[in-house]
Amino acid sequence: MKRHLFAFILLLVFSGFAHAQESLTIDLSVNNGSATQRASGFLHGMNSTTPSAGLVNPMKGKLFRGTSIYELDPNTYARVIAQGAKPMYVLSDLWNAINGCYGGTGTCPGDGASWTAWDSFVTSIVSGFYGGGKTAFEYDIWNEPDNNPDFWPRSEAQYFTAWAHAWADIKAVNAGIKIAGPSTTHWDSWATDSMANFSANSVLPDLVAFHELNTVSVAASEISSAQSYLTSNEPSLANKIDVTEIVDSGSTYLPGTTVQYLAVMERAQVDATAHACWSTPDCFDNALDGLIIPMTTTTRATWYGYQAYANITGTIVGVTPSTNIDGIGGRDSGVNQANSVFGVSSSGAPGATFNFTNV
Repeated sequence: MKRHLFAFILLLVFSGFAHAQESLTIDLSVNNGSATQRASGFLHGMNSTTPSAGLVNPMKGKLFRGTSIYELDPNTYARVIAQGAKPMYVLSDLWNAINGCYGGTGTCPGDGASWTAWDSFVTSIVSGFYGGGKTAFEYDIWNEPDNNPDFWPRSEAQYFTAWAHAWADIKAVNAGIKIAGPSTTHWDSWATDSMANFSANSVLPDLVAFHELNTVSVAASEISSAQSYLTSNEPSLANKIDVTEIVDSGSTYLPGTTVQYLAVMERAQVDATAHACWSTPDCFDNALDGLIIPMTTTTRATWYGYQAYANITGTIVGVTPSTNIDGIGGRDSGVNQANSVFGVSSSGAPGATFNFTNV
């Protein structure tokens, strides 16, 4: 009989103080698929040179979403591709920079019942990138259309028409280009209305994208609702979900809560996610959305949570969380090692009992 001796590496990160004893179970016999770091991704987090490779590469990011990171430094695209990550470009951010619309100031696509400027804009951007060899871009057509007036101060009907025009413009450049949406603030009635409209008009996205800036428990519930909706209505998309902004603004620097978000995304087996950042200067200072102190090489505690997640190799195993502790575990038979990372919520927990079974 061949015997395997496993070394266990466990990292526990905190968001708050401890209270009552809790117990978790990590079942190493469960195979939840390969460890791919599906939940590691960033929003406006870097350019082609900053942060350094020593700070970025250990994160094993799978998605880099934004507009300015690609417009201000075109070489960022090559860096993302070299990491084996997905580059996602938000078309509405550049439209707003040029024409306005966000907040109700300026011109939105379709104002005055004219679509010429919007069609020309989308075609120019997408064909320019594609013709220039940047063929891997995935396109997020409009950011948070349900957030009125901050991002879409017009009617739902006008948004549906703007989407249909952009979808057709992008697919006219190349039918294989992937489109993500509807990029709502969370999985809500606007998201289901959008999907129903897209389906009726044959303009469905290739990836269903939305944001989850709610609490960890609400995020888990809404992702489950999205998967149920898609299984019933668009089964081909049920396993093609990108949660393109995660972590509420109050938890940006809380490693324990952040790890719990990662656990939720991993358990749901979403396609990709991106750590949100939009309320502090860190967001636009190439600081991996607050994982690094801007203009320095100093890593915050959250960086180590992501690093521990990236160190999980082999297969993802089963984790039964407790009330205030959740995390991700992996087993790699090739190196006889099991890596895990767990996060304690801001509500706190004492030390905890970790029950590793079927070793």
